[in-house]
Amino acid sequence: MILGKGLIGTALQAIDRNDVLFCASGVSNLFGHIEEQRLREENLLRENIAKYNDKTIIYFSSYSISDSDDAKNTPYLLHKKRMENLVKELASQYVIARTSNVVGKNGQAGNLTNFIYKNLTENIPFDIWTNTNRNLIDVEHLALMTDYYLKNHSPNKTIFIVNPKDIMIEDVVKAFELKLSLKANYQLLNKGNFYFSDKTFAEEAFAALNIDDENYTENLIEKYFL
Repeated sequence: MILGKGLIGTALQAIDRNDVLFCASGVSNLFGHIEEQRLREENLLRENIAKYNDKTIIYFSSYSISDSDDAKNTPYLLHKKRMENLVKELASQYVIARTSNVVGKNGQAGNLTNFIYKNLTENIPFDIWTNTNRNLIDVEHLALMTDYYLKNHSPNKTIFIVNPKDIMIEDVVKAFELKLSLKANYQLLNKGNFYFSDKTFAEEAFAALNIDDENYTENLIEKYFL
């Protein structure tokens, strides 16, 4: 059973099963500051965990959460962390799946790759923070990795469904420039922050599923933006 009809929820339809409740209806980073949206997600989680507590609850969260220092977490990330704890408290069996920058057919403006594509194709000036990395994952690979985990690992854990390789934002822009044969209008700013995540499961899943991580960013651009 799937909660959510967005990018992740739609991709999960390919692996849907009766013994699992996939919770992919969470508030996005774009609207994470809106209290009404956060309350909506919390109420939806409470209601459905109570109703389907015989199922394994998979909650899709963010790899950007800092477990060691809440001061580094935005209101959106603090909310996601609180929802993770809610799932752990209420669900008999759960998996917290922390995901990175998910790429697919999605027009959401706050999505990193959509932002770069729009600014590049419309020649809109933008800034690139040079001290910032990101982690791109194909939404179809996210679904496959989730399915792989369910079939090969035990519940009641927090996992990272991410790409084994991080990438600098400037390199993402350069890949778009190369594939689209366009020049982006940007300036470099010496600021930003780095995100780090446990790549153990990602490396295992990519190998088991024969996902090629070479030219991964370029392949994503060809698949979803050309």
